[in-house]
Amino acid sequence: MPDEEYWETFFDAACIVRKLDCAESRLGLVEFGCGYGQFTVPAARIARGPVFALDIEPEMVASTGEKVRALGLCNVSVELRDFVEHGTGRPDSSVDYAMLFNILHMENPVELLEEVRRILVPGGKVGVIHWRSDIPTPRG
Repeated sequence: MPDEEYWETFFDAACIVRKLDCAESRLGLVEFGCGYGQFTVPAARIARGPVFALDIEPEMVASTGEKVRALGLCNVSVELRDFVEHGTGRPDSSVDYAMLFNILHMENPVELLEEVRRILVPGGKVGVIHWRSDIPTPRG
């Protein structure tokens, strides 16, 4: 990951989670690859249900966890998890929102999308942001 200050210059995270309907989540929202928590925090502020922030990097989990605790956001669970290899750990049809923000550049995104489909309730939503391929980017 680029350093956090630089990374934060790329997105207006509060605007993005609002425009991508994260506030509609009542059953649960899963964030695939929480990174520094840039999207976790504003999503947790508007979601009406629990937020499950997952990342494979211990440093990212620690960073996001610190922010969540400092802000007193008690609806967030931050978990160190290889969701590509082991899934989310969420039951079938148990959440109503999945955040796929800057994650689909992975080797096999279809497996990830299958996991999303498995955990989403019928009518659930998926928010997607993906890197542009026509300009140089720092991560994808």
